[in-house]
Amino acid sequence: MKYIVNPQYVLRKEEGKAIIMARQGYNTPAILNVIHPLYAMMLTFFDGREVTEIYKDISSYFSIEIEKVERHLTPLLDNDTVIHNGSSIFPPHILVPYNENKDTKPKRILPEYFTYEGEVIDLELSRLKAPVEIICNLTLQCVTSCVYCYADRKGNQNKKMSLDLIKKIISEAHEMGVVRFKLMGGEVLLYPHWEAVVRLLTQYGYQPDISIKKPLTEDEIIKWKALGATKDPIQISLDTLIESHLINILKVTPDYLKKIKETFILLDKHQIPYVVHTVLNRYNDSVEDMQSLYEFFKERTSLQGWMIDAAKCSMYNGLPYADYRARSENTVLIREYIKQINTEGVFNFKIKAPIVLWDFNKLSSADKEKIFNKRHLCSGNLCALYILPDGKVTICEELYWHPHFILGDLNHHTLQEIWDSPKAKELFYLKQSDIPQDSPCSNCEDFTSCRKYRHICWRDTILAYGKDKWYYPDMACPKAPQIPNDISMQ
Repeated sequence: MKYIVNPQYVLRKEEGKAIIMARQGYNTPAILNVIHPLYAMMLTFFDGREVTEIYKDISSYFSIEIEKVERHLTPLLDNDTVIHNGSSIFPPHILVPYNENKDTKPKRILPEYFTYEGEVIDLELSRLKAPVEIICNLTLQCVTSCVYCYADRKGNQNKKMSLDLIKKIISEAHEMGVVRFKLMGGEVLLYPHWEAVVRLLTQYGYQPDISIKKPLTEDEIIKWKALGATKDPIQISLDTLIESHLINILKVTPDYLKKIKETFILLDKHQIPYVVHTVLNRYNDSVEDMQSLYEFFKERTSLQGWMIDAAKCSMYNGLPYADYRARSENTVLIREYIKQINTEGVFNFKIKAPIVLWDFNKLSSADKEKIFNKRHLCSGNLCALYILPDGKVTICEELYWHPHFILGDLNHHTLQEIWDSPKAKELFYLKQSDIPQDSPCSNCEDFTSCRKYRHICWRDTILAYGKDKWYYPDMACPKAPQIPNDISMQ
C-alpha cells in the first residue's frame, strides 16, 4: 500500500529535535509533539510510493537493516492512537494511505533538512524558534454589549488594524512557517476590509476561523462562501432564545432575535457549516433556556457542534462576578439535561456540557496539586502570539494591553524580531530572582521545573490576585495563597 505523511500535520526542524504540528481545523487539537530528528528524516520518505519501496530506500539511506526500519515505522501506519517511542511522541494517523486518483501529490521534503550533525539532541519541548500559531484581533467593535464580556473594550472600541498592517502580518507569518492563523474581534465582519483579509488568508492556505454574534445578511453569507472560507465552521455565540433573557444578556433591541434566527436559516440554505457557543450566566442558567435553543437547533441542517460553558469572571466588564455568574445548582441541572439529550442521539455530535467553576480556597492541598500537575500547557510565547488591533503583540487573548505582557509593536518591528526580542525571551525564561518577595514563587524550590515550559495561566493568576500580582502562583498551585477575589461559582 502507498503512504504519505498525513497532510493535516506539518514537520518542522528545531534545535536538537523536530516537531509535529497540526494544521488549523475545527476540532483539531493544537498538537505540538517532539520527535527525534532521525524519525523526521525517515518520515520524509513517505511521499506516496509503496511502503515496501519506502522501507528499502530508508534502509539504504541510513545503512540499517530493513527489519529494523519495519519494526520502528510499521506501528505508525494509520495508527489509531498516540504512539510513544522513547521520548518521541507521534499523533494518531501520522502516516495515512495515499490514493493517487484522489489525493494531491505531496511536496517532498529532503531528509537533509532535518540533519542534526553538531547539535545536542534535546527531546524536551522548549520555546520554538518561531511561532506556529497567530491570533489576530482586527477590531474590538461589536454589535452587542454582553454582560459577561471578557474583552478590554473600554476606550478601545474604535481601534482597528490597517489593511496594510494585516497584509504585512499574514505575509510574515507565512514566511515564518505559522500553520494556524485565526481572526478575532469584536466582530470580524464589522472590520471594513474583512473580505480582502479573508481572501489573502485563503490564498496562503489558512482557514479564517471566526466567532460572531452579529446577525448575517444573505449577501455576507454569499460573499463568505465565494471566498472559500467554509472548510471550518463559523462559530455563532447564542445564549438563549427567550427574548427577554437575550436582551438582558446582550443589551440588544428586540429585533435581534428575529435576525439571528434568520442567520441560522440562511446558513442552512447555503450549506455553510457552523457551531454554537452558549455562555451560561444569571439570565439564562435554566433548563428552560437550554430547551429554547435545543428546539431550534434540532431542526438545523448545517449545525456541527454545540458547546455550553459557564461565564468566567471578567477582568474588564467592571461588574462583580456575583452580578452575572451562573448558579452552581442550576448548572448541575443543565448538565443533567444535556446528558439526557446526548443519549437520545438527535445530533451527530455530543453537546459539550458546562462545568461548575471550582472555589480553590475550599480545596485541599492534595486536590489542588492533582489539578495543578494536570494543567494545560500555555501556548503563549511558547509557540503562539496574540496581536491587538493597534499592532501591539501580547501572549494571550485575555491579557490585552497589560503592560507586562506587551512584547512589541508590529508598526515598528517584524514578527520575527518581536519573537526573538529580549522582552519575549525574558518573559518566557522568567528568573526567580525577578519575582518580588511577597509571592511564594520567589523562594519555591520547584520554580524551575514549574516554569520550564508549561508555565502557569497568567490570566487566572491576575483574576485571582489582581492586575499588579501577575507574578503570583497559579491559583491551582498548592502553595498559592488564599484567593481574595470572588471568581468561583461555589
